[in-house]
Amino acid sequence: MNVSRQTGAFALLLRLLDWFIPLIVRTDKVQRTRAYILVGIVLLNLGVCALMAVMLLTTSLSPLGMRAGIGVVVVSATIYLIALGVFNRRHSLVEAGNIAVFAIYIAVLVGILITGGYGHSPFMALWIVVPVFVFPMAGARSGIVWTVIVFLTINCLMLAKKWGFTAWQLSDSATLQLLENALPIVLCFMVVSALVIYERVNLTLYRWLEEERIRFAFKASHDSLTDLPNREEFYTRLDTALREAAQKKAQFALVYVDLDNFKPINDQFGHFAGDKVLKVTAQRLREVLRNTDLASRIGGDEFALILHGIQKRSDIDLAMNKMLYTLAIPIDVGGQDVVVNASAGVAIFPQDSRDMTALCRLADGAMYLAKEKRNTFCYHSPLQGG
Repeated sequence: MNVSRQTGAFALLLRLLDWFIPLIVRTDKVQRTRAYILVGIVLLNLGVCALMAVMLLTTSLSPLGMRAGIGVVVVSATIYLIALGVFNRRHSLVEAGNIAVFAIYIAVLVGILITGGYGHSPFMALWIVVPVFVFPMAGARSGIVWTVIVFLTINCLMLAKKWGFTAWQLSDSATLQLLENALPIVLCFMVVSALVIYERVNLTLYRWLEEERIRFAFKASHDSLTDLPNREEFYTRLDTALREAAQKKAQFALVYVDLDNFKPINDQFGHFAGDKVLKVTAQRLREVLRNTDLASRIGGDEFALILHGIQKRSDIDLAMNKMLYTLAIPIDVGGQDVVVNASAGVAIFPQDSRDMTALCRLADGAMYLAKEKRNTFCYHSPLQGG
């Protein structure tokens, strides 16, 4: 995932989150995505702790209630920081995620126990935060475990009330009213913020995966040296060209190209020089062809072209002469100019054949006829046979 490609506030957020993510995790894009979610949620909850501390300090609570509230906030914040420390030291998203969820669990449970217990405490609504946060932070297995723990805890609180257990009430009626009004807003803010972080980070991961899919598809269908379509991709596109031309009653030219003096250059200057010649040849073929045409590398120094929408033979003559002239321009190889000529054979659909295999054979035969003369091109002639 390339953070530098993100823009705006989200880019700033990712850079902030990166500061808390170990380098070893950042090198794995999938793990990095999960780490963004974990760190984002932990920092969000630390912010909520700070907000709760401010609210406690500005509320008229009894000394015991104040100490209890501040104690819960401090303990929760400490556990969140421990979660970040464990993540940086052990690089385990699951361990850090479970520690962070434990902080949420303790904060909600203690909050309920000191504000009236089951059926009275405004903190009961915060139980939903545990499963909402644990699944993206620690995964499905931990999410299921914590959901069961929350379910059992709620049932225990309900049974405790039924059996006459009296929870502490360390808040006066005004503070309880404030909590009843504020906690739904805090809950909404926490859940929405976590979901926004989750959605944006997942969207970034999806885009990266799509880019990777396209990149791997390109590598599978293209020559690694020249970036031209490889033999398999060429035949796929040739088959498509035959079907489309037959449907539209159009014609196209299939051209086989072979470099005349590539082997001596490769032997004299080495494979590095040979690779450079092939790259330059591929680039020049791209430059001389139209956007609608196709150039591909089908073998060592062999290339194949598809010239679409040919109206008359003079169109092919013009394209071939331009190609041969361009390919013959000297190439600098290790400070020495070398000239690489080419020979080309042309077969025309449907004039020469409507069959793909036969058309390739005819173009190949015409190319070998051209190689006898060198630095020229030949059309398939019925006299050649095939």
